[in-house]
Amino acid sequence: MKNILFVLLLSSQLVSAQWTHYTNSNTIGLMATHVSDMVETYGIYQYFATENGVYRYSPNDNLWISYQNFASNTITDLFYDGYYLWAATNGGGAYKSTWSGGSWDQVTSNNGLAGNIVKGITRDNDLNYWFATYSGISRLSGTTWTTYNVDSGLPTNLFNCAFKDSQNNLWFGTSSKGVVKYNGTEWITYNVAGGLAGNTVLNVYEDSSNRIWVCTTHGASVIIGGTITNSYTSGNGLSGQVVYCVNQISSNAIYVGTNNGVTVFSNTLSITDTINNLYGPEITAIMYSNGTSYYGHENNGVTVIENGNMTNYSNWDGLVGNTIYSIGETSDGNIWFANNSGITKYDGMQWNCFNQTDGMPFYSARSIAIDSLDNIWLTASSNSLFSFNQETCVQFPLAIVPSGGHITKVQYDKFNRLWAIFSYGGAAYFENGIWTSFTTNAPFSNYSVNDIFVENSSEIWFATSHGISHYLGGVWTSYNSNNGFANSITDVIMDENGLIWATCNGYSDGGLYTFNGTDWNRNIVNTNNVQFVYIDSEGSIWCGGSTNYGNSNHLTQYKNGNWYYQQIDNSLTNLSIYSFYEDSHKNLWVGTNKGVYTANLTIVDAPTESSEFNGLSIYPNPSNDLFTIETNIKEPGFLNISLYNLQGQLVLEENISNVPAGPFSKNFSTSGICQGVYSCVVRTDSEVSKTKLIILK
Repeated sequence: MKNILFVLLLSSQLVSAQWTHYTNSNTIGLMATHVSDMVETYGIYQYFATENGVYRYSPNDNLWISYQNFASNTITDLFYDGYYLWAATNGGGAYKSTWSGGSWDQVTSNNGLAGNIVKGITRDNDLNYWFATYSGISRLSGTTWTTYNVDSGLPTNLFNCAFKDSQNNLWFGTSSKGVVKYNGTEWITYNVAGGLAGNTVLNVYEDSSNRIWVCTTHGASVIIGGTITNSYTSGNGLSGQVVYCVNQISSNAIYVGTNNGVTVFSNTLSITDTINNLYGPEITAIMYSNGTSYYGHENNGVTVIENGNMTNYSNWDGLVGNTIYSIGETSDGNIWFANNSGITKYDGMQWNCFNQTDGMPFYSARSIAIDSLDNIWLTASSNSLFSFNQETCVQFPLAIVPSGGHITKVQYDKFNRLWAIFSYGGAAYFENGIWTSFTTNAPFSNYSVNDIFVENSSEIWFATSHGISHYLGGVWTSYNSNNGFANSITDVIMDENGLIWATCNGYSDGGLYTFNGTDWNRNIVNTNNVQFVYIDSEGSIWCGGSTNYGNSNHLTQYKNGNWYYQQIDNSLTNLSIYSFYEDSHKNLWVGTNKGVYTANLTIVDAPTESSEFNGLSIYPNPSNDLFTIETNIKEPGFLNISLYNLQGQLVLEENISNVPAGPFSKNFSTSGICQGVYSCVVRTDSEVSKTKLIILK
C-alpha cells in the first residue's frame, strides 16, 4: 500500500491576472453577408441593415449586438432622425427604436402604412415621416396616415428609396419609372426620357454643393436646380454600371459605390475595387466616421478601414454556446471550441459557429481533438464520433463501444494515435485503420474513464471513476479507495520530471495529487471539485474545476515551487471550468459554463518596470492609457514605429522623416487598441530594435 501525504498550502498567493471574458453576447459579429444601409447614432454606435436583421457595432469596445426579432429580418433601409432609429423591412412593415437600440415598435398596413414591403424612410421639416413602399408612398403626421399611389397621379406604386434634401424636397426612387420629387405642392418625375441615367432608382443623395445624385441601375445622374446636368456611367468614368450609393467623405471627395468597387470624384478621378483589398466588388452602402471608412457589400458583409488597417465582417456568428467543454488549435492558429451549441472557430478577429443550422449532424459537441492534417475529431451528445475537415463533417464508425457505455472524450497521444474514451467500460485507440480496445481485462471495465495519459507505447495511465489504473507491459496496477487513494479521478498527466499529477472531484478527498512512484501527495487547492490538470509551456501546473459557493479563486497555479490562486472574474463565484488550453501564442484559454476566458502567460506574470532591448524602452509597461517609446538614434534619417499583435497584424504605425541623431521619445495613446501583448518594432535606416508591450484595460 502506498503512503498518502497530506499537503496544506499555507503560503498560497492570490494573483489577479488580466482575463478577457468572451460569451455568446459579446462575441457575436455581423452574422450576415448583405449590407443594404448603414447609419451612425450620436457618434457612438454604427447600425447595419442586413438580410439577417439589424446589427449595432460599438467601435470603442469592439462589441456587436444583433436585433433579429422583426416580422421580416430582411432590413432594406435605416433612418435616424437624431433620436429615433427606423428600420424598413421587406414584408414586416417598419420599426422604430431609440438611438441606442432598445425595444422596437412596429407599424404595418394594419396601422395605416400603404404596404408592408418598405424600402425607404425619411422625415420632412414639419416632422412628418415618409415611407417608400411597394404599395405607394405613406406619410405619417402625428397619428394620421396618408397614402399616395397611382390613384393620386404617381407613375407607379413601386418605390425603392426615400430622401429629403436641404430645401425640404422629398425624393422617391421607383423600380422602373425614374425618380419622383415632391416639393410640397406638386409631384415632378425625372426619367430616362428626360436625361436620367436609368429608370430603376436605388438611392438619392445630396452633396455639400446641393447637387442631387440619383443612383440608378445604369449609372448616376446629377440634378442641379431641378435640371439634370450630368450623367456618369461605366462608359465615362464609373467603375461599375450599377450605382448603389453616394457619400461625400470630405469637401472634395465624393464616393460612388457601384457593382464593381468605388469611384471617387475629387481633384482626380480614382477607383477603389477588390484589387485594392475591398472584400467584395458590390458596394451597397458607404459611411465615414471619425477617420474610419465603412463599406457595405452585396454579398461580403462590411469592410472597415481604420488607420490603414482593413477588416471584413461577414457571416460572423459569435460564440453561440456559453458552455465550453473542450478547446484545440489548428496549424493556422485558429482556436476551436466544443460547446453546448456546436463547435466554434476563433481566428483572432471573428467567431464562426458550426452546428445543425449549418448542416452539422449533431447539436452539442463535447470534446475535440485535432490531427496532423487539421481534421477535427469530435464527440457529440448523440454518442457518436465525427471527423470534420472544416468543410464536411462525417460520422466515423465505432464498433468498439462497450455495452452500456457511450463515447465521452476523444484525444490524440504523442504517437499520433486517436483515443476514444467511454463513460462505461474503458477506452480504445485507433491506429493504421485498427481499433485496439482496453475494456475486457481492464480493472475499470465497470467504471467510466475520464482521461488518459500515454507515457510510452506500453505504459498508460487511466483516470477513472474508481481511481487510477496504471498499465505497464500488460500488467495492471490500481490506485483507489481500497488502498488508501481516492476514487473520482478526473484527469491525469506527467511532468518533465516524471511526476504524475492527478485531479480528484470529491467532497472529502478532492484536490490535486502527485505521485513520485512511491507516495501519493494530496494538495489542497482552490476547490475540492477539480476537473483538470494542465502543464503550460513554461512548466507551470494549472488545475481548476467547479468553485465552491463563496469561492472566487477559480484556478490554482504551481510555478517554481510556489502556489498561486488565479481569480478569473471577481464577479463570479459559481463558475465551473471544463477545459483549459494554451495556444501557440502563449494565450491561455479557460472554457467554463459562462463562456470562455483568455489571458496571455506574459500578462499573468506581467512586469512592472519598463521593457528595454537594444536601447529601446517603453514605459509604463504594462500600459492602460498612454505609453512612451524612447530610443537612441545613431544616424539621422527615417524612423518607423510599428506595433503588431500576436497574430502578426499591424495595429499602429508611425513614419517620421528627417529624425536627428540622438535621444528620441514619442508618446502614444492606447485608444482603439485592445488589451493584449504586442511586439513593438522601431526601424531606422541602419538598425531594427524590438521589444514587448503589454496593454491592460
